[in-house]
Amino acid sequence: MRDGFSHHATGGRGVFDISSLESPAERWRQLFLLVIGVVSIWLGHEVATWASDPSTTSVRLCTAAVVVFGLIQVARSISQFAASVSSRQARVFRWRHLAACGLFLLSVAVALIISLLVWDPLSSLLSRGRITGDDIADVGFALAAGLCLAGAIIAFIAAAAEHRSEQDWKHSTFTPPGGW
Repeated sequence: MRDGFSHHATGGRGVFDISSLESPAERWRQLFLLVIGVVSIWLGHEVATWASDPSTTSVRLCTAAVVVFGLIQVARSISQFAASVSSRQARVFRWRHLAACGLFLLSVAVALIISLLVWDPLSSLLSRGRITGDDIADVGFALAAGLCLAGAIIAFIAAAAEHRSEQDWKHSTFTPPGGW
């Protein structure tokens, strides 16, 4: 039942299996993971900012741990979203939904890039010549923005493909049996 249809012993296709549809809670779970990831990366930046010396080993390790946790959550969210995009069972008419997801991910990526530029990324690396907790958090923001941008591109490509598919279906010249 990989494709959403139950197969009978004869090998023919049966009735569509509704249980194979994506749960509405799945998108909320993906959003929750994304929010947890972005907040964790932001907390990593705050940990490095609060420290009196952000270049100490303990601050760098703590910042790296929080940022890596955040990046893992962002990556899980984007990978689950990409997997659900490739699933044909997620929705029937879904190009608008995919476009909205793409716009949301694009706006998150832009917000991450803007916040990164406001904080003057990698400034302490260039001025001190050594890596600090701020630099680790800056790299985390850049990687998270890249992941969100990749997710947005996936969503826009899928939305365009779904839109074309829906337009083809809408303008189909197929006459059903019985000749309506």
